[in-house]
Amino acid sequence: MTLASAAPVLVVSSLYPTLAQAAATASISGIDVNNSGKAIAYTPGGDVAFISGTGLDTVTGVTVDGVAVQGVTPDLNNTLSFTTPAHAKGTAQVRLVTAGGTTTDAGTLDDLTYIDPPPSPVITKLSPNFGPVGGGNTIIITGQNLTGASAVFFGSSAAADSSSITQISDTQIKVVVPAPFTTVANGTKVDVLVLTDGGANSDTAADDYTFGSAPVDSTPPSTPGTPTFSNITATGATVSWAASTDDTAVVSYDVTANGVTKTVTGTSTTLAGLTASTSYPVTVTAKDAAGNVSGIASGTLKTSAAPDTTAPSTPTNATASNITQTGATISWTASTDNVGVTGYDVTANGKTTTVTGTSTTLAGLTANTSYPVTIKARDAAGNLSAAASVTVKTLQAPDTTAPSAPGTPSVTNITGTGASVSWTAATDNVGVTAYDVTVNGQTTTVTGTSTTIAGLTSATSYTVTVKAKDAAGNTGAASSATFKTLDTVAPSAPGTPTASNISGTGATISWTAATDNVGVASYDVTVNGKTTTVTGTST
Repeated sequence: MTLASAAPVLVVSSLYPTLAQAAATASISGIDVNNSGKAIAYTPGGDVAFISGTGLDTVTGVTVDGVAVQGVTPDLNNTLSFTTPAHAKGTAQVRLVTAGGTTTDAGTLDDLTYIDPPPSPVITKLSPNFGPVGGGNTIIITGQNLTGASAVFFGSSAAADSSSITQISDTQIKVVVPAPFTTVANGTKVDVLVLTDGGANSDTAADDYTFGSAPVDSTPPSTPGTPTFSNITATGATVSWAASTDDTAVVSYDVTANGVTKTVTGTSTTLAGLTASTSYPVTVTAKDAAGNVSGIASGTLKTSAAPDTTAPSTPTNATASNITQTGATISWTASTDNVGVTGYDVTANGKTTTVTGTSTTLAGLTANTSYPVTIKARDAAGNLSAAASVTVKTLQAPDTTAPSAPGTPSVTNITGTGASVSWTAATDNVGVTAYDVTVNGQTTTVTGTSTTIAGLTSATSYTVTVKAKDAAGNTGAASSATFKTLDTVAPSAPGTPTASNISGTGATISWTAATDNVGVASYDVTVNGKTTTVTGTST
């Protein structure tokens, strides 16, 4: 805030001894701080508050929230001023003390609102920072917290009041430079001071102003920050650095690399046209408007390698092994590359897997199915070789289904020691490969649907069974039939016949019984050319 000129501090009762004894009642009709038209003061205190009201000539003191204040100054024009004391943020009650007592609450009319002061102004640039010795020119002041500037001082030589100040923004004001109070010499340098409610700016090089011709700038900018590099490629990169500072302003930077210097206004630029895998010293210097050059900031850029566009060689000797119904192992001879092979893309059954070695295992395949497999080598740049290929034929799934039972065996050509057996063929999901034919405890395997049995005993009953089987060894149910071999063994010779009961016309013949492998059924007795068959051993 603009500070009003402080009047001498007086004790009211000493100025008006007769009035102080009066019992008139005073009242407050308004408070104006620093002629702002508002009853607002800053918490540090020190502002000048003007009270308007009635009976102010009877006032002997002023309190703020019950605390007596200093600097109370009476005014015969029925006003009163005092210096605000320090107070916390918020509303304070102002009371007038008279011989007849203290005024009572007048509502908001006697309220004094305390707020924190705004930040002090800051000057970062004067444009221009020089002008005629007689003033009258306009300059732009750039900085911070410039809102509400009430005065601008040019050292002790000149002062501009609010009528010469145009508010552009909180960061800029336009000021008409006033004529100096006294004649100043050409080249006189002064400090510019901006006054706002927040106080005045601190003195820096940025607030220097020269009455007369432009000052000679011989101060170089500071050295830029060390260059850093990003977006590095085989032929270029982005270089950036921390900005330099200067007593006036940095206007540009010279960036030198590969023998070429480019001038830029920002703090970064792009380098191009470089060679791959090469180190380049890079320097950066700052310049101001006067041509002063800073110290050199330097760094080294190493470009990246040139792009790899050469594909690896084609893998060779692709083979499949360890083949099962659902998978296999694929292997191959390694590819070569100008930089290095990083992996192999193996594609089978519509899926691609990348491996780093020279073999991989396929799984999840279907039995008895052919799969084309391709192998491509790749390098770090993503280049792919031509494909090597091999076809994998998975194994048949295990056969667990047995053949059907053959047809009932038919036995023919029976002899005393053998016979022929035949049957209708069995069926199988894959195929019948043989039949096991079992007779008399002996099993013979045949591939057809018939066989000959030998070595049997005559006149003996046998059961023949036939079972079909497939290549997986599955055996089907048995079909069977019973047959009997022919009797081809003759009985032994009976004992020598003997005759008894001989008469003129007959006799009784008897003999010892013969033996037979089955049994003697009868005897043929022949006498005198006539044969008689009997079952016993005499006739």
